[in-house]
Amino acid sequence: YNPMSLNPRLSRLIADYEKIRELELRSPFVEIVKTKGGEPPIEYTLRLTCKGISKLAGGRPVYSEEHRLRISLPADYPRSQPKLAMLSPVFHPNFHGNTICIGQSYSPSMGLDDLVVVIVQMIRYENFNPGSAYNHNAVVWAKKNKRLLPLDKRQIVEEEIGVKIFNDIQIISDSDDLVGQINIF
Repeated sequence: YNPMSLNPRLSRLIADYEKIRELELRSPFVEIVKTKGGEPPIEYTLRLTCKGISKLAGGRPVYSEEHRLRISLPADYPRSQPKLAMLSPVFHPNFHGNTICIGQSYSPSMGLDDLVVVIVQMIRYENFNPGSAYNHNAVVWAKKNKRLLPLDKRQIVEEEIGVKIFNDIQIISDSDDLVGQINIF
């Protein structure tokens, strides 16, 4: 594509597609399952593999490690926010059925990759707004169980694509001259 010859919406769709594909490479939690609308897509189905709660059973959380999210981009996107739908149940103050309330979290300058990270944070209970809750039972549960939150503390996005390899290397030295051995865990 020649970016100079594209309209702003198409340029944005292309940029978002590239960022979502990069996020998939940089995050162990995000996988593109399906796209619709050609290249660049106007709809994504994503698999989010982070710890969340699917429901309460007898007052106790039923945890889930897999969540499906559909993102549909309306004709006036990015001026209007994407249509978001959870295709798997999530028990959370800002989720109800397949609806997600991201409130003021969206702005037209926000990329789809950033929006997906916000949703992963929500599923993990790193991010929730009890003031604009869709699910009152989830607010009550979260307030009673603050010690369990967030549900998952792992880093969502690696700084760079190759960083994951180097995070597992530790240099051990017995002296100040930095002569040591490399242990790979």
